[in-house]
Amino acid sequence: MKVKCLIICPELNPSVYNGWQMRARMNNAMESDPNKLQRSKPYYEKIIEILGSDPKNLDLSIVNDKVNANRNVLKEAYNYLTSYYTNTLQDYQQALGFVEKFLVLEPADADALANKQKLLDALK
Repeated sequence: MKVKCLIICPELNPSVYNGWQMRARMNNAMESDPNKLQRSKPYYEKIIEILGSDPKNLDLSIVNDKVNANRNVLKEAYNYLTSYYTNTLQDYQQALGFVEKFLVLEPADADALANKQKLLDALK
């Protein structure tokens, strides 16, 4: 019953990110080869569509638990899509766009900064 709910809940209330996040995480857990990520992609894109459209989630001057939680979910989605475009498609330009979106939310993140540099080097 729980799996069925995870499958239909996002469709029942598509403007709420939680169901999409659970579907993304569930599919991500089933992906055994990190170089062949794909099942979670549409769900993480939907999360970005929902949470990225709210300017509060991108405004770092706003600090509260809900907005911080939303930012963490956005960062998860950006990380997944960075990996997807880097490892699966070798589309470094597209991956760079997601790293840069992540860095808007977490400008001093050492891993994201290192990934950005690697992607810039790959584009040379």
